[in-house]
Formats: sequence, structure tokens, C-alpha cells
Amino acid sequence: MRLAGVSVSLALLVLLAVLPFKGRPVSGHIDRYVQEACRVTRYQDICIRSLAPFSNSARRSPSWWARAGVSVALKEVKAVAQYLEKSKRDGQMHGRRQRMALSDCTECFQDSIDNLHRCLGILRDLTKKGQLGSEINDLITWMSAALTNEDTCLDGFEGQKAKQVKLIRQKVLGVTYLTSNALALANKLANTMNPN
Repeated sequence: MRLAGVSVSLALLVLLAVLPFKGRPVSGHIDRYVQEACRVTRYQDICIRSLAPFSNSARRSPSWWARAGVSVALKEVKAVAQYLEKSKRDGQMHGRRQRMALSDCTECFQDSIDNLHRCLGILRDLTKKGQLGSEINDLITWMSAALTNEDTCLDGFEGQKAKQVKLIRQKVLGVTYLTSNALALANKLANTMNPN
């Protein structure tokens, strides 16, 4: 993943500042559940903060943690997609290159939303049926595709330094961290179900 001029620490600080945090703070054994689940993720602090409200219900269930990760990522991807659509509608991008990049980015995010919805459908079925067959490969494929779409969104803005472009880059990076964490949780689920 290309960071396109934005340092990881700056992007993480921005994400932590704007990431919605709902629910009561967790403590004790519940806190251990989210920390244990997030150990497999690349952005553990973001994982713990965004998934802490699910500790009581998910506990040590890899399927519930994967579902929570996808749900949180999907919610944020939708919010950024709405922001991109509004930016496009309001004509906030100047110049043909920026407008094309925004249009491509918006399309990438729509594809990402579709893929995350598919993943959530598989995970919902899993929590109802208690088993997962060949769908596990689809789950990982769609999660990876969602992350690739989000990352591809940044390509069109490479080398551009406008204030609006920097803001879009920060928002997109924020959701790539959440989607990356959700993919890690989905991989953990896949490894739990297919240990070979």
C-alpha cells in the first residue's frame, strides 16, 4: 500500500481523532477479549478502539470478531463513499485530473462496499449455521478485493498536493486500516476453520 506522502503516524492520529467510538469503555476480562482478537491485526490500536464495544458479545469467537471487523469497516467505507460523492457533486476538485481521480475513487469505493456486503452476508450465515464451507475462500477474496479497491483509489491522486486531496487521502487511509484489520480477522477465522 502506498502512503502517498502522508506519514503513517499522522494518518493514525487523524483516524483516531475522527473514528467514532460508541459504547462504554471496556475493562477487565472484556478488555482482554478485544486485545486477544486484535493481536492478529496490523493496526492493533485502531482495532482495539473500534471493536471494543463488541467485546461482551464476541468474547473468543473468531466468527463474531470477523463479523464485527467487517461491520465497522463497512460503516466507515460507506461514510467515506458519501463524502466522495458529495465532493464530486459539489465540484470540490479543480482540474480534469483531480475530477477523474475523484470519479475513479468513488467507483472504487462502491466496489468496496459491494464486496464488504458480500462478506457480511457470509459471516451472518456463519453465525446462524455455525459452519462455513467453500464460502471461506470467497470471504477472503472479497475482503482482499475491498482493500485493493480502497488502495487503488489513492493512485489517481498521487503527486497532488491540494488541501482537498490531502483530506481525501487521510480519509481513505483511515478506512484501509479498518479493512486491513477486518481482513486479518477474516484470515484468523479461516485458519481456525481450516487449520491445515
